[in-house]
Amino acid sequence: MISWLSNGARASLNSRVRRLGYSLRWLPPRALSWPDQTIEINFSFLAAHLMLTTKQPYFIGIGANDGVTHDPLYPFVRDFGWRGMMVEPIPEAYAALERNYARFPDVVLVQAAIGLVDGQGTIYTVDMLDEHSMEMSLHSSFNRDMLLRGNGGIPIWKPT
Repeated sequence: MISWLSNGARASLNSRVRRLGYSLRWLPPRALSWPDQTIEINFSFLAAHLMLTTKQPYFIGIGANDGVTHDPLYPFVRDFGWRGMMVEPIPEAYAALERNYARFPDVVLVQAAIGLVDGQGTIYTVDMLDEHSMEMSLHSSFNRDMLLRGNGGIPIWKPT
């Protein structure tokens, strides 16, 4: 894997192997799976396509949490310098997001929630003081019942 090489080093290496009749290139993951002909396209495949077709990709991450845990964008920000915006409403998660993205000046952080209408609303999440809260820290919703259906009995928290 040569993805960690700088562009200049990669070009130099490619020049050397080209003299031997080879070239280095990235191949995306298989998009078609035989014999059932299902299409499997993951985020890495889409991101690779974006990097091959767009000079400077820009992203918007909604519900960013800490920006690292279960976040498919993080490796692309870290390794390729992607620019973008991360949006996270929960104060504890936003504080972690600020710590994790402090060294990435091209990523704008916004503490807000995205909803169906403009204005203010109540967002429900797990109680961050509960001993099992980190297991469910990625879950929050404007709909309390939706959160209760999937939180495994962990107490929820509602801001006042």
